[in-house]
Amino acid sequence: MHTRNLLLTYVLSLSCVLSSPLVLPDTLRVLVAEEVPVKDCRLSFVNRTTYSTQRPGVVAYVPREGANIEATKVVVKLQDEVADANLKLAEARAETDIEIQSAQKSALAAAAEYDAAVEANRISSASNPVYPSTHMTRLRLDAEAAQLQVEKARHEQHLNQLAAEQARAELGTYHVFAKDKGLVTRVFKRIGEGVQQGESIVQVVNTETMRIEGFVDVEAVEKVRVGMPVRVTFQVPGSDAMKASKPYTGELGFVDVSVQNLSRNVRVWAEVSNPDGLLREGLDPTMAILIEAGGQSQ
Repeated sequence: MHTRNLLLTYVLSLSCVLSSPLVLPDTLRVLVAEEVPVKDCRLSFVNRTTYSTQRPGVVAYVPREGANIEATKVVVKLQDEVADANLKLAEARAETDIEIQSAQKSALAAAAEYDAAVEANRISSASNPVYPSTHMTRLRLDAEAAQLQVEKARHEQHLNQLAAEQARAELGTYHVFAKDKGLVTRVFKRIGEGVQQGESIVQVVNTETMRIEGFVDVEAVEKVRVGMPVRVTFQVPGSDAMKASKPYTGELGFVDVSVQNLSRNVRVWAEVSNPDGLLREGLDPTMAILIEAGGQSQ
């Protein structure tokens, strides 16, 4: 199947540069048995993204119009000095365990004092103990309370670690990363301007893939299936007659399940690669669905 598509692309290319009709050899002529025309075609970019932020703020960085953006790189940044300082403070609190060490020392001291009192009472006469029972109860409770302070200090450190994670996540809301590479086509906000949550800031378009959407007559729609090859041509502005049509091949990606009431048409679309960047929105493309001889494309 892959080899046949390559041959088909090569033949279509030849047909667009020759001044006379192309006569196909018998071995290639059987590739395409029928072409289903697609009407009212329009081109659009598949990957067009308008970026905004999760929070209000002041723009600190935005790329210029026409800049190329790489995936995962920062495409928008808000002023984040306060959030960054809060993160550093939270991380410093989360990293120290001095409160735990201090509580452990206090717990050891309280336990030692209680043990000393127990020992003093043990070696004294039972009728005349060094420490009365009320004093022993207080020392025991002090030792238990000191141990609870150790647990409290550990819990506080855990809360500080969670606070650091929260501050890190909050700092992340000041930065927007590109989900795909592309070209900056619109800049809605400049550096120093304020933005609200969800407000459009910059638009990035990936031009490598185009979608061609159009309509097929309802009488012919039973012949087409998702995955069938398509041929797309368009008039190259400023070119001579021999090179006025450039072929692209792609694959049918969608056939609607409903029929337009008035026109009795069915909406379809296909996607084609645009490696040379010649396909642009606004051009008038022509598309045909290619039905292969001997069966449907898989």
